[in-house]
Amino acid sequence: MSDVAACDASPIVALHRIGRLDLLVLPARDIVVPQAVVVELEARVPSDGAVAALDAVASVRFVADLPFSREVLARGLGRGDSQVLSLAAEHRAREPRLGRLRA
Repeated sequence: MSDVAACDASPIVALHRIGRLDLLVLPARDIVVPQAVVVELEARVPSDGAVAALDAVASVRFVADLPFSREVLARGLGRGDSQVLSLAAEHRAREPRLGRLRA
């Protein structure tokens, strides 16, 4: 598997609003978006087409949610953030993005 970066809803929403989802393209990386983040995106901005626009970005892959580890659960984060951390650990992503937080 190529190097991956896991992405939460906040950066996706912000980039979509300014029409720059293309900035999610990183050299030699896939951007993985867990199902929990898709659900979060659809709940936050159901009519603005962020999920459909993301689907058009070649480097973005939608992935199934993973079970949470105790370490992730202990952080008390929301489902999307928790999935980003879980995927980062699973795929050894170097820079999981959690909105304004860096894991």
